[in-house]
Amino acid sequence: LGSLILDSNDIDSDGVDLIMKFLKSNKTLTTLSLSDNDFGNKGVKAFASTFEENDDMALRELNLSKNGLTLATKVESKVLSDMLMHIDLSHNLIGVQGLKNVVAYLAGNPPLACMNLAGNILRNNVAALLMGALKRNTNLAHLNLGHNSFTKASVPCIVDALKNNSTLLTLDLTDNKIKPKSGGRKELVKNALYDSTSLQSIIDSNHSCQVYLSDNNWGNKDTHEVEIRKMNAFGNKGKTIRYKLVLAMFTLKTIPFNPLAFQHISLELMPRLLEFVQQEMGHKGFGKDVWNASRKGKGVKCLTRVYEVVTGWSMLPSLFERGPDEVKKKKKKQATKKRKRDDGKECIPGKRGK
Repeated sequence: LGSLILDSNDIDSDGVDLIMKFLKSNKTLTTLSLSDNDFGNKGVKAFASTFEENDDMALRELNLSKNGLTLATKVESKVLSDMLMHIDLSHNLIGVQGLKNVVAYLAGNPPLACMNLAGNILRNNVAALLMGALKRNTNLAHLNLGHNSFTKASVPCIVDALKNNSTLLTLDLTDNKIKPKSGGRKELVKNALYDSTSLQSIIDSNHSCQVYLSDNNWGNKDTHEVEIRKMNAFGNKGKTIRYKLVLAMFTLKTIPFNPLAFQHISLELMPRLLEFVQQEMGHKGFGKDVWNASRKGKGVKCLTRVYEVVTGWSMLPSLFERGPDEVKKKKKKQATKKRKRDDGKECIPGKRGK
């Protein structure tokens, strides 16, 4: 048996004790789901003691959502075991003290890859703690903080965490109170994921995390958060930066095109640069994997940009210089004259006749 799902079965703390006895003798179960049983902290203590006494269990995925858990004590928090790869604690009652125990767990950099804390009424007073733990964690890849109560006040610490974490792949913030425009949503996308004010600011942005802010994507016309999220999903930092630069320089034109910025590029990179300056989102199929098909590129005078880059390139004159040495002319070989012998036959110099 590799997976056991016992959701919505009114399992109380006594039932949890029986399940724990089974787990102690089982070496194959990797997934256990006990969602929506409401056994509370008394039930979770059985998990904690079992995990502490049996660190060689095969269990890797645990779903304890909708069970009224607070994780407020050290005993209860031991359910956060280092053997787990995935834990779902969504829609519980994890308050400030419980969140502090979660933060201490994440800051210890366990092998956990996925954590769900959605629907725990988490507020701004715990945002800095949680985001601080993310800055120190290099294993967590997916974090769900949806359906909580974070507002614009939490945005700066979220931005700081994203700019100092390159391993988190998804961050779900849907149905919080981070609203478009004045609600902090625009600042989050710009300051953490796509600061298009300069070439360096784009490079310094986060290129690995897909951030989800709402289901309807209000405000996307200004933030382009859907396109940015798709770019960050590439899994290739170089490709992501390239797409963001094309979007900023040649489509949105938030960064002025300056050919002199590329004048010292090496000869080996010049073909890639010439390809780059001819691109625009939606033009001739470029960016079709991230750009809305209905938003076609208008086209560009790409040859003008190519000309400006080439003529402003500092290495261009050296390609046509002959150098200080004169080209030496090869001497023509003189034709060998043939002469006739007395007997009328041709005589070839260097060969003796018989």
